[in-house]
Amino acid sequence: MPPSQRKIPVPRTTVPSGSGGESTLEKVVSSPVFKDAVRTAAREIVRGMFRTGRR
Repeated sequence: MPPSQRKIPVPRTTVPSGSGGESTLEKVVSSPVFKDAVRTAAREIVRGMFRTGRR
């Protein structure tokens, strides 16, 4: 068989599911820094909608 047609076995990588711990996304979303950033973004969006900027 020519080298270009050989099948190379690739090891499968599995992620253990249901480990019971928090996922990275859950950790980020529940962090106080993320909550503060979302609150600030929402405030700036509302200010932009009503055209009231900082003075």
